[in-house]
Amino acid sequence: EDDVYLDAEKYLKTEIQNRLTKDLYDSIEKLESHPEIVFEDCLFIEYQKTKEKQGNEEVTLSQKGILRAVAFKEIHIAELIYSSIERPYEEIFPVNIEDVDLDFQIVNKDFIDKDVDNGEFEFTLSGTGSLTWDIDELTLFRDIKGKNKEEVQNIIKTQYPWIKNHEINIFPFWNKKVSSNRNSFRLEK
Repeated sequence: EDDVYLDAEKYLKTEIQNRLTKDLYDSIEKLESHPEIVFEDCLFIEYQKTKEKQGNEEVTLSQKGILRAVAFKEIHIAELIYSSIERPYEEIFPVNIEDVDLDFQIVNKDFIDKDVDNGEFEFTLSGTGSLTWDIDELTLFRDIKGKNKEEVQNIIKTQYPWIKNHEINIFPFWNKKVSSNRNSFRLEK
């Protein structure tokens, strides 16, 4: 009998946690600006029995769950990664973290106050993946507009040495210089 009760309670807690976690991630996905990241280790769930009623052979169990989460703005995680890696050139811009598999762990999670709204806590962040560097397209365009192919090659070689491979196409073919019209400039990565 106790086993059935404990199994039912465990099932309820798992269902509550799954639904609350799904709702949280769904609401984060709907944010259009300032995307946020919530790591699994940043979820704090607290359960409260709201009702327990025993009959002859029947037990009614009600549970309530409160989910608290620590969310990080994606840009802050990117800045943290950016500041902790060696860059061969200072001009390289912040990293795009979409392709990085991150492992986040809170140090001593069991001792953290569940109301972490304004508190501080220690964590470790590690990960692997390919980092994709963003190029400041506007600066690149300003540097090469009105230049011929040879001048563009020289600018990329001297001012953008981290660009290892590139191809320059100027259209229509009778134009010999990069257009000065920003709308006609396209950078493919």
